[in-house]
Amino acid sequence: MLHDVRRSGIYQEVRFSAARFLQNFSKNKLKQLTKNSPSYHVGNLSGQEFDLGVVRIFFLLAIAAAAWTAWTISNRVNDERKQTEYIAFLASDAHVIVGKRTIRIPYIALPGYTASKQSFSLDRSGGRERSKARLEAFREAADRRETAPELDKLEIRVRAFGWNDFNPSFSNICSQLTTHWAKSVCDNPWAPLTQALPRNRFYLSDAEALAAFDNHWTVGKERVGDQLRAMEIHRKTASIECDGTATNSGTRFCTAAMRIDSRLIAVWTVWSSLEETPLQMAERESLAIQSFIEYAISPNENFETLLSRVCELRAPGSVDHPNRPKSGCN
Repeated sequence: MLHDVRRSGIYQEVRFSAARFLQNFSKNKLKQLTKNSPSYHVGNLSGQEFDLGVVRIFFLLAIAAAAWTAWTISNRVNDERKQTEYIAFLASDAHVIVGKRTIRIPYIALPGYTASKQSFSLDRSGGRERSKARLEAFREAADRRETAPELDKLEIRVRAFGWNDFNPSFSNICSQLTTHWAKSVCDNPWAPLTQALPRNRFYLSDAEALAAFDNHWTVGKERVGDQLRAMEIHRKTASIECDGTATNSGTRFCTAAMRIDSRLIAVWTVWSSLEETPLQMAERESLAIQSFIEYAISPNENFETLLSRVCELRAPGSVDHPNRPKSGCN
């Protein structure tokens, strides 16, 4: 890394600037020392000895400044390299199995597998290390379809992946994504797919692993696992179970679920609005989720069919990108 920094143009410029400064400073000081000016003393030092001491101090300060600059540049280069590698990882595809179905999806759409989760163990250091090791093992297995790990549930969030106000370099992720659907939403919050799917996130789960939702809570502080067990989950038709009370604003939040096949279900949150009831939202979004599973994250993508389906399933009031009037929908 330090070798790369020394080869960089910034480092060479700092080095030459420091050398020029020291050379000019020394010349000016020598001129002053050779002038026919009255001699003086500072303590036990002659004026010339004192001036030479000042030169040495400035020389040492310049060396320290150059070393600090090189160290700063080294850290910046290292940070930039790590950031580039991290974005490349987020753009790569993970292969997983949920409910006996193989799914291919970029890591950027999987909030639960892009960073180590917080450890609540009393042995915090050891807990973090174990969590990191599990995450690395998962990533290694998920790199290939042949070694895809089996999961009880998978959290998915589809959004404008390249939009990050805190890190502009995330815009570089869009060109590295491998699927058409992911690229279509990457720099466009108005993309039809984004407007059709659940606004926040949704889960794909093994139908026999409802206990995985026992640590999930609704807005009304009810256990999602209990709501799932209370409803009849039908195939390709949305079912909902609502919180017992509405929020102070009168909004009603509900858990929605749909069976994709005998082993796979989708779970997400819906709510009441001026445009849709919770059931209407659930029915519309269930169709979008089905299309997303079949034509986006299955091993073989079919973006044209996906787009034609989700164009008819956008949320009420959806509009096209202000600067891109052609969203692909007729």
